Amino acid sequence: MIRFYPAVFNGKIKAPASEAHAQRLLYAAAMADGRSLIYNLPDCTNIDTSISCLEAFGCRFGRDEYNQNALVVDPFVKTNPVPSATFNFRESSAAARFTLPLAASCGIRSECFAGEYFMKRRQMFGLTSKMAIRGVAFSNFSLPFSMTGRLSSGEYKFSGEDDPQYICAFLMALPLLRDSSDIVLDSPLRDDSTVTMTIEELSRFGITIEKTDSGWHIPGAQTYSTVPRLTVENDWALANVWVTTGVFSARSGGRVEIDELPANSTQLYRNTSPAYALLSQDFSELNLDCSQFPNMAAVFGTAAALKGATLHLSGIPQLRSGDSDRFKSLEQLTRALGGHCELSEDGISVFGNPDANYENTVLDTCGDPWMFISIAAAAPLMRYSVCADDEHGAEKIYRGFLDDYKALGGKYEIQS
Repeated sequence: MIRFYPAVFNGKIKAPASEAHAQRLLYAAAMADGRSLIYNLPDCTNIDTSISCLEAFGCRFGRDEYNQNALVVDPFVKTNPVPSATFNFRESSAAARFTLPLAASCGIRSECFAGEYFMKRRQMFGLTSKMAIRGVAFSNFSLPFSMTGRLSSGEYKFSGEDDPQYICAFLMALPLLRDSSDIVLDSPLRDDSTVTMTIEELSRFGITIEKTDSGWHIPGAQTYSTVPRLTVENDWALANVWVTTGVFSARSGGRVEIDELPANSTQLYRNTSPAYALLSQDFSELNLDCSQFPNMAAVFGTAAALKGATLHLSGIPQLRSGDSDRFKSLEQLTRALGGHCELSEDGISVFGNPDANYENTVLDTCGDPWMFISIAAAAPLMRYSVCADDEHGAEKIYRGFLDDYKALGGKYEIQS
């Protein structure tokens, strides 16, 4: 367990590297035909898991002898892929999403795709069901399962409400198939930023994705070209966590500055100024549209619950239907703090209890790093110290979180 104490944050910090961007560079480099060096790779367990999965493909990884900060990627031989492999996704849904279609496109069967902890409960039906109608057989649709068959080209249909990360996974795998394929949407995506990022990175590797009126056309029989040097972008979403701690600390004289954010990135989370203009007030009730920064809804909602305020969050229905139900996690956390939540069509209202004493409460982060980070980031608004159930909660996406937290003035204590 870990206990977080009320704190004021102050200082300057480099923005952390983006796990989402790194995942795309890793898998694309593994599909290429020559060595790549990846710089600024984030230090987190999700990336460790993806590297482990790609090693099962036959890839080799190491450190550059002249620059230990660069990861060397030696891709597997495409003309002679391993016939079968065992994959453990541990707690990484990103590793699962990218590995499954790419392995099936290469004809790699697996006697065991496994996961740990909450991954065993996560449903990947939105991905596996589309693979199942295109030549791939699964022993089950939740982990653990085996997989046989080879992915075939054709039309892949998606709803605009589906997780865009599944589309990203198919965009990476379908170019490797012999014939062309199409991804067809029945309605616009709520958030196409990750799809745009994926297409941009694929173009760097010589992969052509053609936009159509209803989705994308993916020509077949393509090969990934080698990009010798790749650099992972820094992450706007995680940087906004530190901006939040600074905004919440401002009334006590705190200020946090973020260095080295990519100005021309396709990432979301770049237009948060209107939200912070509201959150900087000593609010008791606010309405906030989070459509341009969905993961921050958990941060803002948790802050309201710990402060004992009311916050109406909208524009984020996808948080209910993704790999994990963050509304459910936020509702559970708020209830533990003596408050309650109400769901709306596209969001959630958090009603914190200003009279609750939650000092002896242990909060369940539900295996979600964003819930862990959200609890920690609310320290400037805490009325009491608070415990979270897992001191390693941020390591899936940001292993250095607690070090940076302490450097900016955060206070915590690891407890047995």
